[in-house]
Amino acid sequence: MKKYLTTFILIAIFIPSVALASWWNPFSWFNGWTFHKEETSAEYPVEKIKTLATTTTNTNNVSSKTRITTTNTEQQDPPVVEKNIPKKDTVQQQIPQTVSPLVVTPPSQQPTAKTPKPKCVSNPSPTFTNHITDMSKVDYLVPPPTIESGINLKPHGYIGTNGVNVPLYAPVAMTLKDGAYYVNGPYLLDFEVSCEVTVRFGHMTNPVESIKKLFPNEPETDSRTHELSPVSFAAGELIGYTTGTAGANAAGNWDFGVYNSSITNRYANDPKWNNHLTNTTAVCPFDYFTPDLKMAYISKFDYKSMAGNPPEGVSFCQ
Repeated sequence: MKKYLTTFILIAIFIPSVALASWWNPFSWFNGWTFHKEETSAEYPVEKIKTLATTTTNTNNVSSKTRITTTNTEQQDPPVVEKNIPKKDTVQQQIPQTVSPLVVTPPSQQPTAKTPKPKCVSNPSPTFTNHITDMSKVDYLVPPPTIESGINLKPHGYIGTNGVNVPLYAPVAMTLKDGAYYVNGPYLLDFEVSCEVTVRFGHMTNPVESIKKLFPNEPETDSRTHELSPVSFAAGELIGYTTGTAGANAAGNWDFGVYNSSITNRYANDPKWNNHLTNTTAVCPFDYFTPDLKMAYISKFDYKSMAGNPPEGVSFCQ
């Protein structure tokens, strides 16, 4: 008991002495006071800051790699990798402008070159040296002009063959320039003799193949002509066959006309008829034949054979 009492007295004396030791040290009395204390900020060298930033970045990268490694067993989407894909405009700008893609067109789709039109030769007074048909098959001829049903001027002549199939020949060297394939025609063909003179055949039934192939398979509904690839014919050469107009009331005749742009007829100043060159430049087609051939045509003139197409004034053929 005496021993425990002595220990307790020593502890009671020793602990207060340690706690109050700072009080008995005069140099430590004012350490916590802030009468003249200056605020200071921690300054770090720039190099040390860069080092810390690099270390932090590396640490984050390592942590990221560690996280990816440790989560491979989990179902996660793969990391998105951004690819530097150039834009369409940029790619097009990088293609050299002098290089163009090679496009090969199949032969069946390649356009067929149109035969160049030959240059005409000026000759306002050509001479026709061959008959236009077998004259033994001709029943009558009606010289121009005539008037159809009192309302339609017909500045061409008519060759009456009564529906017989007759050949048609080129009266002079000439070149096909335009034509029409239409219902009730069926063929209307214009041939260039010179720069000034044109020969027309109307109501041709069956032209030669070199002409027929220039037209579509089906006829059109009107007789407007279209420019055609030129086809040349020598004087006397066959250009086709015809039976003339067809139908219940058809006369079985066909048209033959000549037009000369260097000449103007009486219709040139007539506002009723001067709306078309065929009306104002039509001439007597038989005047261009040689004298002996011309007489064969004149001998068959018959103005009364076409009662529905009476003469329109004085004939062009005198």
